[in-house]
Amino acid sequence: ILKIEYDDQAKKESFNYCRQYYADNKATVKAIDELENDYQYHSPIWWYTKESAVYRLLSSAVQTHDANMIIKMGFFMQDLHREIKRIYYETERTTKVTLYRGHGMLADEFEKFRKREGEVFAFNWFLST
Repeated sequence: ILKIEYDDQAKKESFNYCRQYYADNKATVKAIDELENDYQYHSPIWWYTKESAVYRLLSSAVQTHDANMIIKMGFFMQDLHREIKRIYYETERTTKVTLYRGHGMLADEFEKFRKREGEVFAFNWFLST
């Protein structure tokens, strides 16, 4: 994905693909519109950490192994990678940075985990961090 060349037309096609994919969910389509219209005004890290449409799209794609959506959103993954890399190189190498990513969970889901103490769990959404 980092080697694919995405131009403005490819980005437009990506947003259109996402709108078609989520056509039955008006709130998500509206969020995709916001993302397309305002994308250049904020950094990729800002978009990803604000629980925006791009976060939901990528998180869902990773969890469901939706290769088409991952490729369509590749332009964002490239931008995010580029920004993280830039920040990394600008940061003094001796500086230790700790990063966190939260994930919401319904109360009944949490209760299931609590009851299964001591067992091993695997989370697909961890990969999106």
